[in-house]
Amino acid sequence: YAGRLYGLAASLFVLGAVAIDNIALHGRLRDTFEEMIETRSRAQGQSLLGSVLRQLPDGVLIVDREGRCVMANDLAEQMAARFEHTGKGGMAGPAAMLSLIGEPVRRAIRGEAFRDAVLESLTRDGRRVYSVSGAPLRDAAAELAAAVIVLDDITERTEANAALARALDQTRYLIENTPLAVIEWDRDFVIRLWNRRAEELFGWTAEEAVGRRIDALPVIHEEDAGMVAGAMGRLFDSATRYVESSNRNRTRDGRTLCCEWYNSVLHDEDGRIDRVFSLVLDVSEREKAMEGLKEADRRKDVYIATLAHELRNPLAPIANAASLLRGKALAQDCIEWIAAMVGRQTGQMARLLDDLLDVTRISRGKIELHRAPVELGRLLRDTLQTSMPLIEAGRHTVALDLCDEPVWVDADALRLTQVLANLINNAAKYTPPGGRIAILLEESGGEARVEVSDNGIGIEPDMLARVFDAFVQVSSASHLAQGGL
Repeated sequence: YAGRLYGLAASLFVLGAVAIDNIALHGRLRDTFEEMIETRSRAQGQSLLGSVLRQLPDGVLIVDREGRCVMANDLAEQMAARFEHTGKGGMAGPAAMLSLIGEPVRRAIRGEAFRDAVLESLTRDGRRVYSVSGAPLRDAAAELAAAVIVLDDITERTEANAALARALDQTRYLIENTPLAVIEWDRDFVIRLWNRRAEELFGWTAEEAVGRRIDALPVIHEEDAGMVAGAMGRLFDSATRYVESSNRNRTRDGRTLCCEWYNSVLHDEDGRIDRVFSLVLDVSEREKAMEGLKEADRRKDVYIATLAHELRNPLAPIANAASLLRGKALAQDCIEWIAAMVGRQTGQMARLLDDLLDVTRISRGKIELHRAPVELGRLLRDTLQTSMPLIEAGRHTVALDLCDEPVWVDADALRLTQVLANLINNAAKYTPPGGRIAILLEESGGEARVEVSDNGIGIEPDMLARVFDAFVQVSSASHLAQGGL
């Protein structure tokens, strides 16, 4: 029994030793298995990270602490291949790119991050621009292990930004130098843009106008406020994007302008009005010219009507003379009377036609002057004699005050006679019976001055600036007119 017990104890001891060794082996196997799993997972992660880096839309370079490239993804390799430059020491590819980036890379491997450095390449395909950013990489002990460099091809973005900047500059230039006033205001009527022409047109500077409500500036003529309000109502209609209006405007110094407004509406993403863009054109001169043309056309119609009436008057006596001449037996004195009457009437018609031709020549700038030395005192006396029938018919008295010495002028005697005759005849026509007419001739400083004055109705002050315009007649004196144009 003792031997058996000893053998059993020895067996139990060996079995215990084997069990303890198995337990230790099992622990080592478990640690080894976990380490294998971790290693595989790390390898898979590194593989995944490498795959991600290769497929990134940006070029990625990994550099060590000495600035050497240890890894470059596919896009970085493609970017490097485009460079015709070479780095220092004949380097090419990613190393050349790193040498060209220069100081920013050195900052990254010193532990500083950087971004938005610019790198350019010149290739057969043209110029390429890259944005470069970088950051240091640290290990688990927070020690600098490497640095990552990221390159983004921004060529198209740079060109688009440059094109946009050029377009904005051109737009600003056009807005500031257009002959139109440009005003931009928002849905709250607050002015956001007031260009140089708006300053010149209305008188308020951009500093004074921008930020104020457009209806706070008194630019709308008070009589046109209702019309402008109606135009604004149409403008703010959701279906309307453009409204044109014409109205009067006030300037800062109180002047009144006639302007055309071209208003366009800009909407935001929600369909609400965001901005109103107004172009203002000053048409005051055009409106004035149009009124002048209308007035000239009206005066022309009156002139033609008067001419037709004046030409009709001599026709009746001439027609009567023609009927008398059909008679078989006419006394000599009757024939002479008829001839004299026809001569007077044809002379009147000839003068009317001459007046019409003169107006036509003057309007076309084709009137001709035949200048020669003329003694003005004698011309006045002769002209007065031709006007005496009108003066005697009106029982007027005439005071003729001439210079003692002859006054010689360089003039067209026929045209000057017309001028003086018109002045004297008008004085006789538009002065009540028994009036006074004074004719004065004086010479001073090498110039001659003729003045014809009367105590008749005169000319209304508002007509003084227009009496020499074509076809103009003073309507208030029409009841005193005695023929003529």
